[in-house]
Amino acid sequence: MKKREKKKILVVMDSYPPTSSPNDICMDNVIQELKINYTVFCLVKKKMGDKKYKEVDGVNVISYSKGPIDSFISWGLEHQNKLLSKTASTAKFLLTRANQLFTIPIYPIFWPFYQIRLAYKLLKECRKNNIHAVIAVCFPPESLFAGRFVKNKIRDLVYIPYFIDAYSCGTYPKYISYEFAFSRKLGYEKWLTDNADEVIMMESSQSFHQKFSLQQIERYTFLNPPFLKEHDVEVVDFHPLLEEGKINIVYTGYLYLPDRDPSYIIDLISSWNRKDVVLIFVGGGNCSDIIESKKTTFNGTLKHSNFLPHDEILTLLAGANVLLNLGVSNSNAISGKIFEYMSFGKPILTTYFKDDDASLMYLDKYPLSFTINQTQLSLEEASVESLVFVEKHLGEQAEFGKIEKIFYNSTPEAVVRRIREHLL
Repeated sequence: MKKREKKKILVVMDSYPPTSSPNDICMDNVIQELKINYTVFCLVKKKMGDKKYKEVDGVNVISYSKGPIDSFISWGLEHQNKLLSKTASTAKFLLTRANQLFTIPIYPIFWPFYQIRLAYKLLKECRKNNIHAVIAVCFPPESLFAGRFVKNKIRDLVYIPYFIDAYSCGTYPKYISYEFAFSRKLGYEKWLTDNADEVIMMESSQSFHQKFSLQQIERYTFLNPPFLKEHDVEVVDFHPLLEEGKINIVYTGYLYLPDRDPSYIIDLISSWNRKDVVLIFVGGGNCSDIIESKKTTFNGTLKHSNFLPHDEILTLLAGANVLLNLGVSNSNAISGKIFEYMSFGKPILTTYFKDDDASLMYLDKYPLSFTINQTQLSLEEASVESLVFVEKHLGEQAEFGKIEKIFYNSTPEAVVRRIREHLL
């Protein structure tokens, strides 16, 4: 009996295999589940040294070029050399700002020629490889433009936009009016998804879309970032950033002012006056100078690394004693890393400054969580209470099976189940 050929799914995303991008890491978790029953292709941005086509652990990766400058910036941002990383970050900032000014009349489209090239590249690959479904991951939003374009050309293709980040209910630029930005971004999002078979959004944006996207909401499914999965990580040796016999507190993720400022939590943990505390920040952003300036006065050891490959981050999280989460200013966006933290069952220490922080409703259900409202508690009060929490729960670990039942919508399986419905 002839074996039935697997259906083919093409994912449009930023990079594969994933590096530091939370969106790409989330999507990789989904891809690992998809490739069990489907043939998976990824269409990604070409980086310096990348081949046009490669196979990575059973996933067919196709690279397309956004241009040599972008390739250099992407490469530099992930480099261990801090000077190179900072140069790439500055170049990205200047290029983005210049482009934003030139594209004000067509906001929120920032790269019009690039997204057209991407759309035709996607169409070519779909026809060439007989693709059955396209999953367009936002960000970048250009992937949604390409997905919509191809769906109009190939009507029986399944098109699923996947908003791991908030888009219309996300951040808005300061250089144009809020009213203009809001109406244009919301309208563009509706247009990008108007021919989709299903749209996957984050639960944190559900109330926003119930208010502003009622006509489209029947096609929307609300889930969480699919970070929650059991990791087979053996801690044979401590990660070099960790120190054995000490209390290792680890934060992973981007650190960009004004959304995330590490100053408060550094001062708070320093006030514990515990020399056996090691506070580690891993992630890019514009806060490295703040962290460096506090090293000399910190009671304990304070460390910072711009970038680590994700497999190293998993080893770091597995060996840590306490995991750290910082609140964000946008209530419609959730910090997906909390679900990756929960995968390891470690105590989680969280700061927040808005009562409607999207992470709070999930952290309240997690048995080893302590949240600190940095606008209400004094530093002294927060210091005492947080230290009591850490000392009480040091060495404890929540059972993954129980966590998975509580947060099923945060698993890769929840996403795959929605995709599978369209490919039966």
